[in-house]
Amino acid sequence: MEYLLHRNDEFISIDGRKETNLERAKVKDEEIKAVLDGAGIGYTVISPWVTDRVLLDLKMR
Repeated sequence: MEYLLHRNDEFISIDGRKETNLERAKVKDEEIKAVLDGAGIGYTVISPWVTDRVLLDLKMR
């Protein structure tokens, strides 16, 4: 099972990483999705708030 964390823009400035470039990060997000889609790799997009879903999915298997 593959998961892709949805970027939460609110937290970019809170985590203290001054070098973070949000626009560049968003471009990378799209590049990653394009690679996964191009390779036919299925994935589920989840928000940082629902990472417990991964554990639930693993328990089901």
